[in-house]
Amino acid sequence: SGINAEYGESCAKSNLKKCSLELGGKSPLIIFADCDMSSAVRNGMGSVMFNKGENCIAAGRLFVERSIHDEFVARAIEECKKMKIGDPLDRSTAHGPQNHRKHFQSLLDFVDRSVKEGATLAYGGKQVDRPGLFMEPTILTDVSDDNFAAHEESFGPI
Repeated sequence: SGINAEYGESCAKSNLKKCSLELGGKSPLIIFADCDMSSAVRNGMGSVMFNKGENCIAAGRLFVERSIHDEFVARAIEECKKMKIGDPLDRSTAHGPQNHRKHFQSLLDFVDRSVKEGATLAYGGKQVDRPGLFMEPTILTDVSDDNFAAHEESFGPI
């Protein structure tokens, strides 16, 4: 964008500073049929769910080759089911609560809107049955390119 070009030019002109820009986006992962499935699932889910998805470089989309799609989704769901959700100070916890009620509600709205626009809720998408702002790890499938989930960043475990 214009501001990024301006920022880069400014860094170069002033005294050649190193700069790094977080440009947003949906950081896609592409999973091919010849992958090591266990590794692809574990690393794919880790890339999406790390820090409960509140991560600027979280993988926001996974494109999975059609021939392995169903197996990948089934195994990803099993990986999500194994995630311990709870106290973030407990080292065995995979993810803790969302940081703010307004953000938590925006995640529920994100899932709702995505489903209304045609995505399939394969797993999660709701509050964990316990006190606090704990969101289930969420998997959406059948997300078309014009779906809300395809172009908006959730900043959550979706």
